[in-house]
Amino acid sequence: MPGGLAALAGVPLPEIQHPRLADLAHRLAKECAAVGRAEGAMLSENEVRGIADSASQATSGGVPSTLTDRFADGQIEVDARTGAVVRFGARYGIETPINERAVALLSRCHLREGNLLDELCE
Repeated sequence: MPGGLAALAGVPLPEIQHPRLADLAHRLAKECAAVGRAEGAMLSENEVRGIADSASQATSGGVPSTLTDRFADGQIEVDARTGAVVRFGARYGIETPINERAVALLSRCHLREGNLLDELCE
């Protein structure tokens, strides 16, 4: 999830400046957690909040492979990560609209420059 946010923003996590960053991180994390729980993962709401907060409040590091891939060769591991959340969500009848939109944007983000987080908010 943090990697997808950085890739869509086009900058490392600590450099993301977006008014809805925390909201996006929490929505992505909640969908991921719902799917994970359906698969048997035991995640508390505090853990889910912590994951989202660490992504939206990063102060150092934050150059995930998805961001590097976006600018290197454009081959982002979207299928293995965010795509898996969407596929497993569908299997369990769990709606994952923000992750679905992220998959669509991540699949083509190497074709565009700049910050795509506004499109994720739509």
